[in-house]
This record gives sequence, C-alpha cells and structure tokens, in this order.
Amino acid sequence: AHSCGILGKMRRALSTHMFIRQRLGSAILDRVAQAGFRHVEIFCARQHLDYQNRNQIQDLAAWFAGNEVKLHSIHLPMYRDEDWGKSGPQSRVSITEVDKPRRIEAVDEIKRALEIAESIPCTYAILHVGVTDEAYSPKKMDAALWSVEHLRLFARNRGTSLLLENTPNELSTPENLNWLAHEMRFPDLGFCFDAGHARMAGDPVPAWEQMAPLVRSTHLHDNDGFKDEHLFPGEGSIDWDALHKAMLAAAGDFTWMLEIHDPSGKEDPVTYAWDLFEKWEAKAHS
Repeated sequence: AHSCGILGKMRRALSTHMFIRQRLGSAILDRVAQAGFRHVEIFCARQHLDYQNRNQIQDLAAWFAGNEVKLHSIHLPMYRDEDWGKSGPQSRVSITEVDKPRRIEAVDEIKRALEIAESIPCTYAILHVGVTDEAYSPKKMDAALWSVEHLRLFARNRGTSLLLENTPNELSTPENLNWLAHEMRFPDLGFCFDAGHARMAGDPVPAWEQMAPLVRSTHLHDNDGFKDEHLFPGEGSIDWDALHKAMLAAAGDFTWMLEIHDPSGKEDPVTYAWDLFEKWEAKAHS
C-alpha cells in the first residue's frame, strides 16, 4: 500500500530529447501538453534549442507563460555545434577539462544555457561530468569540483539547482558522484539518475540505490546494455519491474522523466509515453 501512495503522486515528465533533430517551438510543446504532461525538460542542443538565440528563447518564454506546463529542467549542452559534436573535438563542452582556459570556455558555454532560467523559471539543470567513455583521473575530478562550484552559484542566482548525471564514463559513476557531492556539501546539489546509462555499466538497481538519497530527477530509457539507444522502457534489456520496485521504495521526492531517442519509430511517441506512465501506475496499484 505504501508504494501506491507514492505512485499516486508520480510526477510524470517528458524530455524534448525526443525531438532533438527539430527546432523546438510551440508546436512540439503543444503536443506534449495535449498528451497530459505538465513537466518538461528541454535539451540544450543548438540544432534544437539555440540558447544563444534571444528570439527562440523569448518565443518559448511566451509559450510557458501562457500554459500550465512547467519547465522542470534544462539539459545543459554537451556540444557547441549544431551537429552532436561532429564538427570536431573543439565542439565538445566538458567540465572536466584539465587545461584551465578550455575549462573556463566550457563553463562559460554552459552559463549561456543556464541564462534561459532568467526568461523561463526552471527548477533544475542537468550536468554531465565528463564525456562518454572518459577515463578516470584525480586531476579531472578536481576540474569537475572547480566547474561545479562556479556553475552551481551561477544557477542558484537564477533560481535553478544543478543535478549531476551518471553518464557512461569512469568519472560519473555513482561512487564518484557521491564523492563530488560529499566534497561540496551544498544542500541544493543533487543527482539525475539515468537508467539507460546505469544499464550500460551493469545492473541499474544497485546504481539507483547508491544515488537515491540525492536523486531529484531521472532519465528513463532502455538499451541493449551496450549502446546508449534511448529506447522506450520495455524495448531493451532493463528489468523495469525490479527497477520500479527499488524506485518506489525510495523515500525521496523525484520526477519520472522519459528521455527517448528521435525518431522512436512510434507513430505518436508523445501519447505512447503518456500511456506508458498509465500502465506503470496501473501495475503499481494492482
């Protein structure tokens, strides 16, 4: 019965990652709202949301001002270019750059995205620690501490809290994220638990349990255990019954956010996402 009470309040949310190849505007947000979602995460990839384009930000701000949907979070940029970093290594944005001028450049780029919160109130900003497959080094962890300290203050001044995400690399394992959080001791610094990334490192349940006390939001998606496919839950190799059970047992207050690949292959992926939440709730209540 305990889990039913929590699930009754399951905060359902959708990331615009589903439309990453399209320019984000009111038509996409209207679809999300019409399906029933009241919380959304915007993915800051410049081909989708160009956070340096005042007009696009103002259009989105006007849409949010006129709708019940809240901007729950923004996913901070991983690349400077409009093509997922394909223009070359210089387009990568990483807070773990050991070279200080490059690290300052990366932090400045991320600050430009955080400025969205000046126009659209936003609760959280999701930050990667390092890039995919990056190897561990103490110097990189020190660089991450420096970057997070600067970005956290910049975000706080705009009413937003930083959430660190577990990504497929040696720097942002649950252990290392806990180390970062412990070193900093900022009560507003939390985690975003990414189920798909946890699966690539093994079983998501122990990863969830290590991160749960500081989890404020999630990225829910599935994969084969090897590739970061961002499939709908149930289309990959995650044991969702086991993961849900662990998530429902957690005492914390967190958002259930689907972060699905574009294109998902579904005729209407937004409605499919809403229906998936309906099924999850029915199952938990049964």
